[in-house]
Amino acid sequence: MAVISFICIIIITMKKRLLIIAAAAFTFSGCIKNLTNINKEIDYSQEFSFSGVPGGGTTLPPGGVRANFPIFAFATNAQQYIDQYKTSSDKITSLKLAKCNLTMSLPANGNFDYVDSIQIYLSATGLNEKLAAYKYDIPKGQNTISLDKSTDEFKEYFLKDSMYVRVSAHFVAVPDSNSKINMETGFNMIANPLN
Repeated sequence: MAVISFICIIIITMKKRLLIIAAAAFTFSGCIKNLTNINKEIDYSQEFSFSGVPGGGTTLPPGGVRANFPIFAFATNAQQYIDQYKTSSDKITSLKLAKCNLTMSLPANGNFDYVDSIQIYLSATGLNEKLAAYKYDIPKGQNTISLDKSTDEFKEYFLKDSMYVRVSAHFVAVPDSNSKINMETGFNMIANPLN
């Protein structure tokens, strides 16, 4: 009876050790996979105009007006970035917006005092439009605005030839007819060759 108990104790001890070894191997393989991640920021810059408030005319109603500007496109150059970072589309695990900044490029002393909120929407051929970045309660006197970012995935959008941008804003004044804005966006791409 004592021999059987001893054998049972040895078997239980060996099972525990095997479980610990298996858990360590699993954890180690996860660490190795994370260490092989390619983590790069992909930047884009695009200039667009606010030549006036669409449908707003030269004066605005009390409380302002919400307006959508014509959609514009920018090339993603996805294949170029995929080649540059020596990966492939199926190895990309995530692509999220890392930054979205708007800077008044014209007039030189211009600011964003004519809007109190702004939203940037992204879409692509065959894919629904998503809110990508936004800013509410924009302080007065700002020449540059750092927008808050959504946490949505944009991998499928990036893999298309172009992404489309729609700018929506709540205007509290009519902008200068020569206004030009530079939009700088950065996407954080994570790819893993072990996927």
